[in-house]
Amino acid sequence: MILEIITLFTGFYFFKISALFSIIFFVAAIAIIIFICKEYLSHKTLEIPINEHTVPEETQIKYSVAWKIINILIYFILIIIGIFMLSLLYYKKNFDNIFGTIFALAFITFSCIMVIKDIRKISDVIISISNEGIRLNKNPRIKWSEIEQEKIITKYFKNIDSRHQYRQEVNYLYFYHNNEKIEIGIDNLNITNYNLSQYLKIYRQRYNNIK
Repeated sequence: MILEIITLFTGFYFFKISALFSIIFFVAAIAIIIFICKEYLSHKTLEIPINEHTVPEETQIKYSVAWKIINILIYFILIIIGIFMLSLLYYKKNFDNIFGTIFALAFITFSCIMVIKDIRKISDVIISISNEGIRLNKNPRIKWSEIEQEKIITKYFKNIDSRHQYRQEVNYLYFYHNNEKIEIGIDNLNITNYNLSQYLKIYRQRYNNIK
């Protein structure tokens, strides 16, 4: 919340100097609000049990919309920076600076392409869990009979050169398929670790009962 207030005040301060440049801080403020809401909702639904009888035959897990929106906002900021660079060249009548112009246009083009890619990926199914097995992305479905030790694991990564004790926490869906270890990151998906572990247990139990 403190960062949100600082960002908003900075945006209003630069609005008097350059309205275009101030948009960067307003976009950043929107991203921070999304982060706050996402964190609140994840904690609120962290330990809510799933009713087995309401679970469908297949559950599709996609990218988190909040995470994609934040990505799009970041690229939107880059687009604004590129436009700001072009406007500076225009006001200074310095369009003869070919390198600066090409760099700014490349900045804008790259960011626009990434925005389009992120929008297209919102509907992509990353993990599909059903009574038959698990499917990752668009690969063939892996049957439960070929899956072992399915669970959620957490790995911690620390920069060796860093003096701080902070460790980055990364969560994965983990299982063995024909003695091959499979790991797929789940931090950017629209499901909590707890709920995903519940789905794994429910669908595994259904398969065992049918078998």
